[in-house]
Amino acid sequence: FYAKTSISFLDSTKGSPLKFRSITYIYGGDHSGDTHLDTFYKVENATSENDVINKIKTGNTIINSNVFPALNNELCAIVVLGRTASGKTTTAKKIAQMLSYEYIPCAFYKRLVKTNYDKSDSLVDNLRDEGLKLATNSAIEHLKKGSVVIDSSFGVQNRREHLIENLSPFVRNILFVYCLTTSLEETRNRIESRKGKESLDLQYHASDYKVFEHVDKTFEEPTNAELNHINGSRYIYYIDTFAKSVQPLLKTSDPLVKELHKLLIQVVDSD
Repeated sequence: FYAKTSISFLDSTKGSPLKFRSITYIYGGDHSGDTHLDTFYKVENATSENDVINKIKTGNTIINSNVFPALNNELCAIVVLGRTASGKTTTAKKIAQMLSYEYIPCAFYKRLVKTNYDKSDSLVDNLRDEGLKLATNSAIEHLKKGSVVIDSSFGVQNRREHLIENLSPFVRNILFVYCLTTSLEETRNRIESRKGKESLDLQYHASDYKVFEHVDKTFEEPTNAELNHINGSRYIYYIDTFAKSVQPLLKTSDPLVKELHKLLIQVVDSD
């Protein structure tokens, strides 16, 4: 038997990777077909193993957990979706950092599906589907340890349903944050500003307006009825990252959702 491992950097500072992920495929033997997902972090200024352990324990929490006790004490999967250049990746990263949730970008996993992934591959839907399956499996593994933030366009209903059906056995609280921008000019400017930065971060890879047009043309608007067809707390929040507004699709008294509302206001105001 043998194994194949693919590695992708998630971010970097001055060309030095701070975080990367890997996926290993097993071929042959009793475990043929198994996949293993790992995340690696560079702990800067560490002088001993204890320094690393303490850094992992404290994380990068920005907000005191007492401010959002429900979001910190309950197991959650926050799904951030939207069209290209809608601000979803920036929003997802901020939520994950502010709550110390695991950040899972589907864009990373679809790049593991194909060797030498190119920005033109962003238009290939089967890569999105295969990447989503890997990202879903990663989310399930991380939910055994804590809450997650999942970042993807999720512009097609069957992809959202796939995520809900697979996560539901592991987490009751699945909360959706739908990012959009009311300015087409702002969308064009954001996409244009990514050119030349594609190698720096996953969020800059979609630097061709054709990607936005493809996602926009095929985008199926989510509804609360669609997301509530399985028992559990599922609500959609709209974030207009251009107008800087936060609006729930439905009003609710659920304390978990109310905390999410407050958190999203802070996310928007921090831009």
